[in-house]
Amino acid sequence: MKILQAATYAPSAKNRQNWHFVVIEDQHKIINLAKAICNKANEYIERLDNKDMRENLQKMIPYFTVFKNAPVLIIVYAKDYGNDEVDMLKYLKEDEDKIRKCLFTNSPIQNVSAAMENLMLRENNTTKKKVTSGSSYIFIKIYFI
Repeated sequence: MKILQAATYAPSAKNRQNWHFVVIEDQHKIINLAKAICNKANEYIERLDNKDMRENLQKMIPYFTVFKNAPVLIIVYAKDYGNDEVDMLKYLKEDEDKIRKCLFTNSPIQNVSAAMENLMLRENNTTKKKVTSGSSYIFIKIYFI
């Protein structure tokens, strides 16, 4: 698929290319994934005793499952990135505050975001002449699945 190939041409910090792609074309699987996300969100809603948190999560469910009618779903997620700086600072027995600051790098998500951007740009260029096409991205933490 040229769309996925374009995604892999994205730049990545330290050339780690920590993205991973899963293509789902089976409508039944796409719908089941949306149902699983909805069920997990409802499970959290039932457990929450904070009304505002319950209402906020309830409002987000349609956005988390917006893909349910898509003909194709491409899931892009970040593989383990590793953190050489943290390993080095721990080895050198550096200050815990320095180590903690290195833990909050955004490189893994930035890499995946760049790959997603390339994917969507390629998809939009490839399907420009077709009547029904489009792409979007949503961000869901893996604990919803």
